[in-house]
Amino acid sequence: MFKNILLAVVSLINLIFIFLIQGHQSVNHIDIHIIVAALAVILSVLFLIVRTTRLNFTLAIITLLIAAVHISLIVMHIYNYVYA
Repeated sequence: MFKNILLAVVSLINLIFIFLIQGHQSVNHIDIHIIVAALAVILSVLFLIVRTTRLNFTLAIITLLIAAVHISLIVMHIYNYVYA
């Protein structure tokens, strides 16, 4: 139960940060974005490795995909800021 809630909260936080990074053109608070995305990846991989229920597995995969999108947006944002 706690794992489901934790994964849902981490996914929600990642989605909020995805919308925040799309709205700003500067690299302010990029370190917070990196920390949140890394935490989501670490927790998702941890819950994928640990033997869990099917719901935990599904939530971990969804959180991992959301974190991958967040990381790709971070990389794209930094690239555009540096080279544009």
